[in-house]
Amino acid sequence: MFTSGISLVLSLIAMTGVYAFDPSAFFMTMGLFLIGGVYYGLYSRNKLVASSAEEEFAMLSLAEQDLNANTN
Repeated sequence: MFTSGISLVLSLIAMTGVYAFDPSAFFMTMGLFLIGGVYYGLYSRNKLVASSAEEEFAMLSLAEQDLNANTN
C-alpha cells in the first residue's frame, strides 16, 4: 500500500508538468487515469492478485496438486 501511494503522488506530480506544456493533453491523461481507476475499482481488484501471501501460497499449492494429479 505504501509503494502504490508513493507512485500515485509521483504520477500526479508528473502530470502537473504535462499541464504546463499542454492543458488538453493533461485532461486526456486525467480521463485515461480515471477510466483505469474505475476499471480497477469495479472489476480488477478482485481478480488480479490474492489478498495476502497465505492466500497466494494456498492457490499455488492447489495448482501444484492439480498438475500432479493430471500427470499421474
